[in-house]
Amino acid sequence: MHRKPTQTRTETNGAFTTANILFFAALDDEVFLSKVNSGERFGKGDVLVVDLRQIQSIEAGALKNEYRIIKVHEHRAPLQQALL
Repeated sequence: MHRKPTQTRTETNGAFTTANILFFAALDDEVFLSKVNSGERFGKGDVLVVDLRQIQSIEAGALKNEYRIIKVHEHRAPLQQALL
């Protein structure tokens, strides 16, 4: 899962991608958020290995998906492209 840019470091919601699919997720891991709020870099292109909960419901006859990051197991710096 890759992190997309957001407005502030203290946000608990953000845009992420996995398998080239963009989705928004709430970040519920208080330990990880504490590290970020204490100065750990967390930004565009970062790679996370997480426990992700998907909640599906039907609203007004349409399927709704909600995503929540429950636990961040690994946080890696952005992958760098090979130099040409």
